[in-house]
Amino acid sequence: MSTLSMPFDSISISAGQSLALVCDQDLSALPSLLAKLAQSHQTHFQLSCLCLSAPDPLLLQRLHLDYQPDSLNTPRRWALFPAPGSHQTVTLTLNTELTLDGINELDYRHGFEQLIIAADANDKLAADPDITSAFVGLCKPNANISLLQQDDILATSLTKVMLSTEQVTDNASGPYPAPTQTRGETAIIGGGIASAALCLSLAERGVNMSLFCRDAQAGEAASGNRQGALYPLLSQHHDELSQFYVQSFLYSRFRLAQMLGQGHEIAHGFSGVLQTAHDDKSTARLGKVVQFPWPDFIARPVDAETATNIAGIDINKPGLEYPLGAWVCPAEFTRAMIAQAAKTTGLKQHYQTQIDAIEQKEDGWYLSQSGSAKQYGPFANLVLASGAEVTTPPQTSQLPLSPFRGQVSHIPTTARLSQLNTVLCAEGYMTPANNQAHCIGASYVKSSKDLSFSETEQQANKARVQLSYPGKDWVEDIDVSGNSARVGVRMVSRDHFPMMGAAPDTEHLLELAAAHPQDAKFWQAQNAPVYQGLFILGGFGSRGVCSAPLTAEALAAQLCGEISPFNQDIRQRLNPNRMWMRKLLKGKPL
Repeated sequence: MSTLSMPFDSISISAGQSLALVCDQDLSALPSLLAKLAQSHQTHFQLSCLCLSAPDPLLLQRLHLDYQPDSLNTPRRWALFPAPGSHQTVTLTLNTELTLDGINELDYRHGFEQLIIAADANDKLAADPDITSAFVGLCKPNANISLLQQDDILATSLTKVMLSTEQVTDNASGPYPAPTQTRGETAIIGGGIASAALCLSLAERGVNMSLFCRDAQAGEAASGNRQGALYPLLSQHHDELSQFYVQSFLYSRFRLAQMLGQGHEIAHGFSGVLQTAHDDKSTARLGKVVQFPWPDFIARPVDAETATNIAGIDINKPGLEYPLGAWVCPAEFTRAMIAQAAKTTGLKQHYQTQIDAIEQKEDGWYLSQSGSAKQYGPFANLVLASGAEVTTPPQTSQLPLSPFRGQVSHIPTTARLSQLNTVLCAEGYMTPANNQAHCIGASYVKSSKDLSFSETEQQANKARVQLSYPGKDWVEDIDVSGNSARVGVRMVSRDHFPMMGAAPDTEHLLELAAAHPQDAKFWQAQNAPVYQGLFILGGFGSRGVCSAPLTAEALAAQLCGEISPFNQDIRQRLNPNRMWMRKLLKGKPL
């Protein structure tokens, strides 16, 4: 059972403990808690600050937390140094404006070991036993719950809850449990934006890592384009896919600004993105999307005249503007996050290292190369974030991901094209000029891993832009005759969600499915089979710039037993087992 203590001086903090501070609007207890952590001899702490209301942004600034008023609903994370000159770090996660539903959506299934309740939260918790119960439910059975100020009513309420609350087990989420994590070094195979984002998210948590990349440097495969558009994928009903992309978009925008603020050179333009229709079908779809009441900073409908003014060239079409949209060089963004991760912690980087085989032994995962007796390992956790190669190992060969070849064309700017001020998205896309050139594209050829230049696709990229804006004089300036282009392969899932989480043990799953044919009840009680310590981070399609950083952050949270930035429904949509489990849970054959 959890124990209750008060006041602050009675708090005893041990090595490796997971801590949470519950408060309302006042974060005055946070500096005192950080000072107490600074007295410890431990090198790193994980601290979650759970606010029932939105704190004053000025207070956040005084605490040197760069939180913007329009992002208070988005969980944020900082690496803090509680004492000047100290090598100790605290990873602080801040959630604000938590309602009962919001608390229940927090995925901290490993449980807090210390729950500290600030004085300003006493009245709300004492008045609402459901919220009190929800917070206690986030704790481990033997957790310590501390009140920073004496409150007999709340103490009585907490005691009753602790005596009556059944702790949530890993089976609470049905067939998608969070796998038990193994402490130790993590290996990441990849070299694109997903692996880079994961390196940074894990580095901020003090995780010991090794990165294995087959290329001479990061950002040379599908993440190697000169310019990529950063904007969310929206739907008329703001379904789970749309919710996922809005969250991811805002986080990617934050990550980009963070890297720029830390001095990394990344070609980019906070130019916004303008989406227009190109045929009857896309006109109908866009017309439905604009009917949803999006916040203006996410998306806003614009008429034809406004669209032309935004674009800087003659569009003469209504559309949907994403004011916070941008373009960014994915390769430079990727390398910046890896550099920042290496600066933050001891990231070991292995380039020109093609991993051809992975093997699980009793003491962890081992990696090897063809023609070499050398093995890397053991690793407690192994993450496959290797883009088009994610299905190469036998353990992941049956993942339902398909390769799509994409060719992006580079065209020289002209006097007219140089007037383009924003990213245009219609049937294809076109970016503002960077280094006297624009990017247009991209082709989308299924089941092809061919990386050679295609004249057919080069001409098709030109035609997409011309057909999207017929009769406009500037489209005649598009010149692809230089045959300048870049080809990459993206992995895509049927439901357009990427994959994040434990790697499915498909051999075991198929054996169970054969033994229990069309038995929905069996699967409702059976956890999805997974490989212990093996994880997937892939399937981002052509939207990795938007979706990879937050998905990587979610995987880092899972690896470290922290609160997920995604709710349970979205986590299940990201689960690599989802395609099989959807059928099995309905009693359908595979």
